[in-house]
Amino acid sequence: MFCTSCGHQMPDAAQFCTSCGAYLTPPVAAAAARPVAAPMVLPPGAAALSGRRYAGFWIRFLACFIDGIILQVASFVLALPIILVLGVAAAGGGRMTEQMASASAMFLLFPLTIVMNWLYEAGFTSSARQATPGKMALNIVVTDMAEGRISFGRASGRHFAKYLSSFTLLIGYLIQPFTEKRQALHDLLAGTLVVRR
Repeated sequence: MFCTSCGHQMPDAAQFCTSCGAYLTPPVAAAAARPVAAPMVLPPGAAALSGRRYAGFWIRFLACFIDGIILQVASFVLALPIILVLGVAAAGGGRMTEQMASASAMFLLFPLTIVMNWLYEAGFTSSARQATPGKMALNIVVTDMAEGRISFGRASGRHFAKYLSSFTLLIGYLIQPFTEKRQALHDLLAGTLVVRR
């Protein structure tokens, strides 16, 4: 028999759908209630997207935390030579003071960090793995609404939409557990899902 909620084929003796968890009508009652019909054809990926597959708030938070550690280490590696060069220039007794060296470091590092964060997230998310290293470690991926791979452009839009999730006093993140498909604001704007593999 087939689940009436998601169309997943089930053994005749099953009481609950293993795909979506819906209660199944007993086969005898189902046969008496309606004639035998051809199985419902669903679009690719539709049966896979049940509510139990969406990644929850805390697993996404942990993935973000792992990615944050990776990016902090990468930022340190990027910043160290710049800081050393400017520090040597300031200590050399030339025109550059310590305050100028600090301001120059900030001026250089801020845009570099933004670009690095963008390329890290958009590159990994739009790759064949569909996930950043933090998400890979927890076996979750970012997909489009049909559980397909997203493009680099959409991954970029999703990344920059996270600024809106942050600028709303983090409400854009905090709404995630309360949306039907567990989407944060940036997921809603980009038309993406975060699901478990």
